Amino acid sequence: LCFDLRVLFGDGDLGDALGHTISGHLPNERLARILARQGTGIALPLSTFGRIEVEDVDGRTGVDLRTRALQPIVRMARALALDTGFLSSANTFDRLRHVAQSDHPMAARAKDLVPPFTTLVDLHLRGQMQAAEVGEPLSDLLDPDALHKSQQNLLKETLKTVQDAQSAVKKHYGL
Repeated sequence: LCFDLRVLFGDGDLGDALGHTISGHLPNERLARILARQGTGIALPLSTFGRIEVEDVDGRTGVDLRTRALQPIVRMARALALDTGFLSSANTFDRLRHVAQSDHPMAARAKDLVPPFTTLVDLHLRGQMQAAEVGEPLSDLLDPDALHKSQQNLLKETLKTVQDAQSAVKKHYGL
């Protein structure tokens, strides 16, 4: 996506010019709605009764944190940031904080998503660091049964907060 563009090499002015061109077309309600749909259309790994749903991938059981927990937040943050015209950073934390400090109708929801995103990133990175330490291949799967009961409860509450945000974003964009 062009608004996630970061110049890594070469003429930075070209990237700045593209960013300026894009910002001239913002806010763009249709595009924001499309991006919001991408973030709200991903089913979180929570059952109707609030239990963590696991899946089997390559003989391992767990929750795909990247796809089923982090990506919904990343995509909702992208939509909300675009809706406010924020193109200065592609970082999800920056986007959420910017929207939270703006006068956007979803500012409170953006603020509410910062702690869950932090928790999910932390759980994801811990699992990857533990795998790297013992020479296992890195994976996005997290086995909730390998977590302490308090961490399982934190994961459930975190996912519920994201689920509530998905509902609010759906309502806001009429999805």
